[in-house]
Amino acid sequence: MAEPMEEASIVDGMSTAAAQRASTDAVIPVIMQSMRPLMPLKQGFLQRSLSLSGGRTKASRRRQRHTEGELARAHGILTVELRERREERTKVLRVSVRRLISELQEPTNALVLNQKRQVVRGAVNKMRKAVSRVASENEMLTRRADRQIVVPPVALAVQQIQAMNYEEWAQYRKQHDQQTPRHLEEDGSLAEMRLARREGMRAAKHFRVLRRSRRLYQNKLEQERLRRDGPTRRATERQRRKKRGYQYCKQGNYGDVELIKVDAGKELRMAPLRAVGSGLVSSLPTALLALIRTYTLEARLDTCAQFSVAGIELKKYGRCITRKAPVDVVEGFGGGRNKVLGVWQFVGTTRYLQRITVNALLVDGQGSEFLVGEDWMLERQVKMDFGKRELAYRDDPGQKVILPFMCSVVQTPSTFAGERRIAVRLAKTVKIANNTNQVLRVTVDADEGTTGIFLPKPSSKRHLLMAPTVSTVRDGLVSVAVLNVDGMREKLPAREALGTWVPTDETMELLSMSGELERDRAKEWVMKLRKDDAAPLTDEAKLHIGEMEPADKDLVVAVLRQYAEIVNKKPGCPPLANTEVQHHINTGDAAPIMLRRRRHAVSENSVMDKNVDEMLEQGVIEEGQGVWGFPVVLVKKKDESVRFCVDYRALNAITAKDVYPLPRIDETLEALCGSRRFTSLDLHAGYWQLAVAPEDKVKTAFTTRRGLFQFRRIPFGLCNAPGTFQRLMDCVLRGITWISCLVYLDDVIIFTNGSVAQHVVELAAVLERLAGAGLSLKSSKCSFATTKMEYLGHDLTPEGIQPTDRLVTAVKEFPTPTDEAAVRRFVALAGIYRKFMPGFGTKLAPLTKMLRKSAEWEWGAAQEEAFLWAKTRLSIRPVLIYPDYNLPFKLTTDASKVGLGAVLSQDQGRGD
Repeated sequence: MAEPMEEASIVDGMSTAAAQRASTDAVIPVIMQSMRPLMPLKQGFLQRSLSLSGGRTKASRRRQRHTEGELARAHGILTVELRERREERTKVLRVSVRRLISELQEPTNALVLNQKRQVVRGAVNKMRKAVSRVASENEMLTRRADRQIVVPPVALAVQQIQAMNYEEWAQYRKQHDQQTPRHLEEDGSLAEMRLARREGMRAAKHFRVLRRSRRLYQNKLEQERLRRDGPTRRATERQRRKKRGYQYCKQGNYGDVELIKVDAGKELRMAPLRAVGSGLVSSLPTALLALIRTYTLEARLDTCAQFSVAGIELKKYGRCITRKAPVDVVEGFGGGRNKVLGVWQFVGTTRYLQRITVNALLVDGQGSEFLVGEDWMLERQVKMDFGKRELAYRDDPGQKVILPFMCSVVQTPSTFAGERRIAVRLAKTVKIANNTNQVLRVTVDADEGTTGIFLPKPSSKRHLLMAPTVSTVRDGLVSVAVLNVDGMREKLPAREALGTWVPTDETMELLSMSGELERDRAKEWVMKLRKDDAAPLTDEAKLHIGEMEPADKDLVVAVLRQYAEIVNKKPGCPPLANTEVQHHINTGDAAPIMLRRRRHAVSENSVMDKNVDEMLEQGVIEEGQGVWGFPVVLVKKKDESVRFCVDYRALNAITAKDVYPLPRIDETLEALCGSRRFTSLDLHAGYWQLAVAPEDKVKTAFTTRRGLFQFRRIPFGLCNAPGTFQRLMDCVLRGITWISCLVYLDDVIIFTNGSVAQHVVELAAVLERLAGAGLSLKSSKCSFATTKMEYLGHDLTPEGIQPTDRLVTAVKEFPTPTDEAAVRRFVALAGIYRKFMPGFGTKLAPLTKMLRKSAEWEWGAAQEEAFLWAKTRLSIRPVLIYPDYNLPFKLTTDASKVGLGAVLSQDQGRGD
């Protein structure tokens, strides 16, 4: 235990290396001493104890045993003591060996670490010397460059800068910006770069000093001026700035926005619009905008009004944009001031189904007045043509928008311009049921027995239809027929203005539509309709005119001569219609399609080349440049001519569908009740009379052996072309369809249950609409004033409708089906006339069962009987009479194991 303590004392008083050597020298004797044996100590002790025992006597043996016991006890104690010392020395030895091993390894690691430290220390010294050398060189170059810098003298003193006016100061700033370097040149030396940077910093600092001094000087002058002018000048300037901030747009003819003070001292912004609400409003041009399906807005167009204004009753038809209007009150409604509630947005539809958006001030306390002012017109840069009575502008996509307007509230013929007009008002409140026609008694301030013409005003209630009529005053009242075509009941309050009533005199030429027209009067009217000396038509002898007296036929020819520009046959393609309607092809984000050109026969190639040349010459197509392309298809028509078509099935698959509805064929045929004369008009290449939108022309491209071409007009085969054309025809013939004419795409039928003279008048009305729209007819496919004609697969007669000969022949000559596809074609063809065949579903049940998925092909006696029954039944060509909605109907139902059905019949007193 003393040796480790001694070692510790030695280590504490020495250095590290000496301590290591001393520790090693001290451990070695300890190790050697621990290896000595312990037996010699035990043997010496026993010998000494035996020598003291004294021999072999009993007492000696007793002493010997006692001694051996003592020795045993001593040996046990000594053994325990030796074991403890051995364990303690073993611990010391283990610690010493570990320390010795670590001390033997430390000199090698310390040597390597010392060498590394010397290398790093040398590298650091070299780097410091290099950095110091570079810094000294840079400092020397900088001092040399600073000695070469010549500080430019101050161009202008601070006093001169302060004395500059605005133009001189702007010129000085422009010169400073041009002379100040915007960036440093990177290819120069370090001295040049530092020199340029210092020059730029000094020039910028100098300019900032000058600018700040000038600003302080100007502020000082402004304060002195305000102090000198006093509070009146400041208040005037503040009011002028506030007034300038309130300005909404350019100043109108009704004056600028005025600031007025109310009792509370609050300033309000007022816009004087004194024409609104006064008698001058009725003289303003008026346009009709359909806000919803059942409400049409009368919009007054005022080029002198500063703002567009709407009455409070129109609030429900628009939406609020902001409650913070540019003005607070409007002066002029009823002679007073009305509060502005905010800015409302109204979206209306024109007669051409184009949408127009107007932002107007919503004013409290002024009914349903609507004024389109200068703000809306200036924003859209509108052009008003008073000759055509149209307002036109272009919207954001660049499409031309046309808004027709009238120069007075009531639209009257020019022949009545100098006559006295009398307001027509309701005598009492009237309720008109839905889908009914009701005769109203209205008050007229005219003498008893006076005859005049009632002219309805353009009403905001589009579902109420009123026609111009001739009537006679009885007890201060006249009769007016009103038709409610909506599904809701309408209430008209007393004193409601319905239109005007113009008294007639002997100089007025009237055609009374209540009875049969006289032939001489109608002929005289026709001759003066448009041209006094109309020339004969080109193919007048080839016109298909029905059987009638020669005088009636001359009357029909006379009215056709009046419209020779649309009836005469034109070579090639018809001219483009005079309308803004264009066909759009909305493909969304779909990728362009280019299909491979098909191979055609030699004879077809010549026909295709001829059609391409003709369409290029007539302006129907043009050379295409794009990534769209579709193959060409030639289709034969009824007259054996060839129609040039393009296979647009791939294009139609990615085109957004137009949902514009087409007329139902059954409703079209039922509307011909009681008709005795028919005229069928067919437009000449109807689709080619409408243009394709410029941005969509590339999508109509087609491929031929001569290259790529694209259509400028609507081609045949586009999925949305029927909807576009039907929309155009409904717009052109609006107001007379379902009354005297029907239109289904490019087929127009005119029907009359009166004389030929009356039919001629209705024919002239339709021709006038078509001529105004610039649409042309194909006279070879038209029939005029006939008693029998084919329309939509049916023959129309005064007695009723029949299956047409062409389709009946196709059914009669249909071969016996040999597969399921042939059965399906026959059932579809015969199903067109199923209303002519009683029990159609029961009789053809054997054939329809074969069209089921689980049915197997089997042509037996039942199928043959059903097949022959359909042919025989159609050969009779049964007639269905027109329904008379003034007589009751009879509903008959029936059911069987095969199916169920119903029949709607009517007894018209004919005995059938």
